[in-house]
Amino acid sequence: MTSLPFAYRKESEAFGQLVRDHHHDLTGINDSKIKVISRDDILAQNSLETSSHPQIDSEPHQRLHPKTVEARVNRHQIKIPERITKSIYNHMLALRLPKVLRYQVAQEYVKLQETEVYLPTRKAHENDVHIAAFFTQDYASVYQVLSELKKRMPDFMPKKVLDVGYGPATGMIALNEIMGDEFRPEIKDAVIIGHHGMQDRAKILLSRQLNEYPGALEDLFTEEEMQEGIQDDEDVLFDDFIGEVKTKQIKINTKLMGEINPNKKYNLIIAQHQMLQIPERFPYEVDENIDVLLKCLEPEGVLVLVERGTPLGFESIARARQVMIRPERFESESGKIPRPYIKGSSVKPSSKTSLEGEEFYDEDWEINENDKELEEELNAKYGQVSSEDLEFEDDIMEDVTSFTTTDTPAKPDYHISIIAPCSHHKKCPLQTLNPKYYNYPSGKKLNWCHYQQSVERPRFLMELKRGQVLSSKWEKKDEISPSRGSGGSGRVGANNYEMTNYSYLIAQRSANDAETIDEIETDRENGSQEFDIGTVTDDVSLWPRILMSPLKRKGHVTMALCAASGEVEKWTVTKSFDKVGYHDARKAMAGDLWPLDAKTKMIGKSNQDAGVREKLENYERELLMKTKKETRLRSKDDRKKFQTKAAAMMNKGGESPEEMVEFYTNKFNMSKRQRQMDKKNGIQQFYD
Repeated sequence: MTSLPFAYRKESEAFGQLVRDHHHDLTGINDSKIKVISRDDILAQNSLETSSHPQIDSEPHQRLHPKTVEARVNRHQIKIPERITKSIYNHMLALRLPKVLRYQVAQEYVKLQETEVYLPTRKAHENDVHIAAFFTQDYASVYQVLSELKKRMPDFMPKKVLDVGYGPATGMIALNEIMGDEFRPEIKDAVIIGHHGMQDRAKILLSRQLNEYPGALEDLFTEEEMQEGIQDDEDVLFDDFIGEVKTKQIKINTKLMGEINPNKKYNLIIAQHQMLQIPERFPYEVDENIDVLLKCLEPEGVLVLVERGTPLGFESIARARQVMIRPERFESESGKIPRPYIKGSSVKPSSKTSLEGEEFYDEDWEINENDKELEEELNAKYGQVSSEDLEFEDDIMEDVTSFTTTDTPAKPDYHISIIAPCSHHKKCPLQTLNPKYYNYPSGKKLNWCHYQQSVERPRFLMELKRGQVLSSKWEKKDEISPSRGSGGSGRVGANNYEMTNYSYLIAQRSANDAETIDEIETDRENGSQEFDIGTVTDDVSLWPRILMSPLKRKGHVTMALCAASGEVEKWTVTKSFDKVGYHDARKAMAGDLWPLDAKTKMIGKSNQDAGVREKLENYERELLMKTKKETRLRSKDDRKKFQTKAAAMMNKGGESPEEMVEFYTNKFNMSKRQRQMDKKNGIQQFYD
């Protein structure tokens, strides 16, 4: 028999009552049935337990390999500062009718889907539509890329910054947030392409950042606030005023411009969606635009390119990379030795000189042979040259020598290296050189280099996307209607974030002093380092980059990497091979570098495979022949209809002069149109 008074109660009534009160040491309150523990006692107990186990650390990075921590990219969800989002809503979007704004944003999304490229704003109302539709994802993309630049080059502190884009200086806003309130370079220029009203909106948003204030921060805050630290500067500086802002009275450090000044040089250039504006002009427009940007880059400067994470955006980035480092001219070279950019160099190499420095034509030998033949011919005709004829020859030779011998360097003085995302300077294994390939049936499985980043939706975007228009499904512009669609029932999937896709490239120009140029040439001549499949190195710049989310299975993880060998490699990390590596591989994500070893390493799938390219080229050839055949058939039908009409007119007789003039004019126009179509088809065949 138990002595507990509640032993025969129901289980639900006796649950938790294990001992009587007098079995507890209640320090004078033995008559109490309940003991109340304060919050301070719990925290003190937790601190004691933590101190008794010092080897346990709650930091997630403590379980990762130090190299893995260094190889990671920023994986925190990006959040636009509230002072920026408030300004967008209060001074821009709140002044528009919500129903009309949603309709215009939906049209902008469809237009982007059709054209695949960003277009500059042309009218005043398009500025707010562009900001509402694209600012959030554009900010997240450029913020993530600049974070990668900051991590790979922690000591880089630009003094002259240029931002080029269609939005309200999005790159400059993101750079200011990353660098902090004390970031005040000598020159800050923002080129905004499009309607001049976008510059006014950029001025409003930039004025909400402390490092854009032209004066000293002490003028904005009291001494007490400066000593305590500025934490919530939004509440101190800005109120909830809704309405238009007189931008002429706003003073900021950034100079807003409508076009690039080719005479100014910068050591950081941020270009967002600037490689291609007309898809039909690929790749010529990319070549022109990248050359304009590189001419504005100072020695030791950095160029940041950000494009959409689509096949066209990636191919634009890949083409810009190809123009900068010309991997096809250095096929036998490994590593990341800076490559000469001949177009931007002040010294142009001879057309007979190989850029690799491997083959040279003996010009002196050719000149000497020609001189001997000419000398024999002149001696036979005019006789030998006497000493009197050579009396002034020394003076002439001195003048010629002094004229031809200058201080101009004999080698190119413009060199470029890729910082990220590439781990090599060889041909891009995913580049196809033709964005149309991705639309072919055999090109649906082609991969391209792009990454994702999560960004928290600001309040104005959640308000925008919960309406009827943006909550309904549509694909074409004529399917969009302000009155169409079911009422929004909240956020899709109850998410307050969205994913942005982007492709990017970070390139750096080397110093152009004689010592650096000689060092680069020496490395190129003596460079014998080879990187085979599966090479593991301690050089951070050569660590392979994860192209897509790792495939996790029980006991092993498989990753697709772009490695220093110049190939897409497939690495498998098993738990039996390396427990630390296996743990880190399961935590890895696309965009990270991979510094550790793996159990199995092999060549993966590449867009440069001969079989893949042959299928794409064959389909393109068949498509071209089919198009030309359809064009000929349509032209043939048009000619038959015209001939039938002409015969009817001739048989009718009695035509007026006006009818005859119209008849022969149509005949001439039709033949001219046919010639133009044939010519166009020929050009299309050449470029496609």
